[in-house]
Amino acid sequence: MFLLLLAIITGVIVAALHAHAAHARRNDGIPTIPLYTNLISILRGETRNDFYERNLKCHLHGSGVVRTWLAGHWSLVITDPDLLVEVFKNEQIYSKAGFIVKAPRTMFGQLFGINIGDSHGDEWKLFRTYMKPGLQDRPADYQALSDISNRFIDVLLSEQRALPRGGYLACDDIAKRWSIDGVGHHFFNTDFQALTDCKSVILKLWKSVLSSSPTSLRSTFPTLEDLDWLSLSGRKKREAVRDFHQYLVEVSEKHPAVEKNYLQDALKQCCVSEGLRIGYLDGKLSKYQLSCNLAVTFINGHENILSLTKSAMWELGKRPDLQAALRSEVLAIKPKTKTELYSMPFLASVVFEIGRLYPPLSQLANRIAVEPALLGGKYPISKGQWIGWNAYGVHTSTVIWGPDALEFKPERWGCDVESIDKKFRRCQSNCTYITWNAHARKCLGISFALLQCKLVLCEMVKRISWSVDPAYKYTTQHGSVLSPRNAPMVFKEIDKANTG
Repeated sequence: MFLLLLAIITGVIVAALHAHAAHARRNDGIPTIPLYTNLISILRGETRNDFYERNLKCHLHGSGVVRTWLAGHWSLVITDPDLLVEVFKNEQIYSKAGFIVKAPRTMFGQLFGINIGDSHGDEWKLFRTYMKPGLQDRPADYQALSDISNRFIDVLLSEQRALPRGGYLACDDIAKRWSIDGVGHHFFNTDFQALTDCKSVILKLWKSVLSSSPTSLRSTFPTLEDLDWLSLSGRKKREAVRDFHQYLVEVSEKHPAVEKNYLQDALKQCCVSEGLRIGYLDGKLSKYQLSCNLAVTFINGHENILSLTKSAMWELGKRPDLQAALRSEVLAIKPKTKTELYSMPFLASVVFEIGRLYPPLSQLANRIAVEPALLGGKYPISKGQWIGWNAYGVHTSTVIWGPDALEFKPERWGCDVESIDKKFRRCQSNCTYITWNAHARKCLGISFALLQCKLVLCEMVKRISWSVDPAYKYTTQHGSVLSPRNAPMVFKEIDKANTG
């Protein structure tokens, strides 16, 4: 009986894919990547960037748009900045949408649900009302975040001392715990104790969620997850997501109670989880909307910062000259406030260049056409077409960034803070730099991400030096997250007498 059911499901999938392939081959001037390339990529164990280099790059450098199979749908991936500006500026045509629309019965569909990043229209405005104060307006506690960064450095040094002299330390797990504690403090107003307790509740729950993440095959063909209800392991995956959501809701419930008449006043100065809790108590948000937005705040908040910082550690660990230059700037300023931190041009250029060459989320198709359109005046877009972007493709285009686009060169951003910031804003606006996307729907948490990365690098170069194992071959995680995976490094404490 099971084999018959499996045969029927397989037949339906094959028929559906055949229909999709016929649909994709229509003559609209957009290059189409054959479906079999996805299967070959899976068999080879390639990452998303490997697939880009092998299959997408040659087409995108010519047309700036390509059709490829992503998460169960034929999707358009764009790298042409003019086309991206058109898409990002016209949300009434190219609406935000996420896994809950694309693949609602999958693990990612359940994990992300209905959230601020994937919503649009009145629903997005509602979420923004309760989340923007905590994401964008609330001042960061510089000293508290500095303390968390120094705790991170303490753990690095402790783990390094436990190794044989000169031994290399893979610090992905420690860095993850640091980023979780930073997000916990700023967005949840709570101490997740990730750095001080490697068995903390949040780490256990998040580990269970990560272990439930779909394989490359299931990510490519999410229909396969429809069979999860048949197995105990499949049901446990969904339980892991529910437990994670429930824990974050319980964290939000620990915030001090606010009288109903003062909810809106309290909203102006609260963190994200408090703001969402106020929306729930105000009767505007359902518990499901509350939990989904808490989850996406935790996930996007710590993973983007983690990826950016790991990439910075990787580049600076390879380049002792850049590490020394950054250390000289930091020791000259000795920043103790956000204003002083943001006054350092070399630090700013390093962080922006990291975001260019290593965009934390390299590729995503999270927009859907809600009506027919003519993209760029020449590409017919049908209603229901999924549309996305490849940030790595945009940022490494020699047409946009010059012949040295693949080189890490902080100096390309300028020599003073004003010119560096101006170039950053200009590149965001014209969509030649889309790490945090652009225009009305750019990431609300960008300021905190930049602050966290700058602050931790500042504290690191003051206290330690580090180098990367020269034998290490750069590898990334599977999926769209772009950062080095478990790069072995050696950390050495700097003599305090030499740092003032």
